[in-house]
Amino acid sequence: MEHLDPTHLLDAKPVAQLLTTADYVQLLHPIAAIGKPTIMTSVAGMRMHSRIYRTYEAPWIAECCVDTAAYITLNRFHGPRRDRRLAALNALYLDLDVDLAPRALASDPAAWAQAFTRDVEHRGLPAPSFVNFTGRGLAAIWLINDLPPRARRRWSAAQKALIGLYRSHGADPRCCDTARVFRIPGSINLKSGRTVEILGGSLQRHSFEDLADRIYIASGRPTRRELQARKRQKASSWKGGSRRSRLSPGQRFVAIQEDLERLLDAWGGRVPVGHRNTWLHLWATCLTHQENPGDVDARTHAMASIATPGSPPTKWVPSPSMPRKGQRFPEADHRCRTAAIIMPAPHLPTCSASRTRWRVRSACGRSSP
Repeated sequence: MEHLDPTHLLDAKPVAQLLTTADYVQLLHPIAAIGKPTIMTSVAGMRMHSRIYRTYEAPWIAECCVDTAAYITLNRFHGPRRDRRLAALNALYLDLDVDLAPRALASDPAAWAQAFTRDVEHRGLPAPSFVNFTGRGLAAIWLINDLPPRARRRWSAAQKALIGLYRSHGADPRCCDTARVFRIPGSINLKSGRTVEILGGSLQRHSFEDLADRIYIASGRPTRRELQARKRQKASSWKGGSRRSRLSPGQRFVAIQEDLERLLDAWGGRVPVGHRNTWLHLWATCLTHQENPGDVDARTHAMASIATPGSPPTKWVPSPSMPRKGQRFPEADHRCRTAAIIMPAPHLPTCSASRTRWRVRSACGRSSP
């Protein structure tokens, strides 16, 4: 039995380099996939010709375009390559521009591709499905299981995070649109005169959720699952009743009464003329909605003697129709229960001639009508 000599493998090429143009396009856009790719070719080196093909037509059409500049969409569309006509999101990708990359890397495409692949592995990301030499720069493509158009926001966030990771390697920040086209392997880059080649790649498709989570982890950002957990935790904390909007009606009116008394303190203990009737009316209304208001009339008279001395009692004394607990106050219900009442503050000694406005919290937490 003849043993295998390890030196026989030294000249072995990666499987990706053995792919034909048709094989590449068929892996990129499987025959049973949803939507259609667009192939663009250069006509006489002057203008671009764009045409939509079915997935079973695209591989052999691409084979016929290798003698000129040719491009293909990485995502598929229902008709022209417009975002609103998107049929399926098919890949995440990077366009590593030679003009944006460090010169030490850009001078040798093979070394550049190896350095990039090592960095991808070091960051914990899966190997790209394809790493192509575009004639001047590199193109890295991660094929993903098809995503519907409604997931474009999630796709766009992962795409931008991926670009941010590799700006130091020359990643083009503009390469974040769904209609992006990449050069077809075997075609010619007319700017450099060099042939587009596949340098390597795993040829595998990835789960978008797993790939996106790895990108976010490498970027130091929370994953989608972690964000959802934070939202659930925040929602559960609100349900605990810590927010003011979760207070009982009686507690809300206690809070409003406390604000009214703070406003009285800011006025120096006396309600200014022009606001006395309104202030007492609201303060008394708050009493009637509390759990244990006591003698509302006596408490209102006592507060009036302090806050509005000299005010005629007939203007503010509660009438026999003043509601008690569980009833409504017809005169002040709209103003106190649904409105945020604004009153001017007095001249304070610490503020000299400055003025501010004091907003009394709404009983129901709603804005002014």
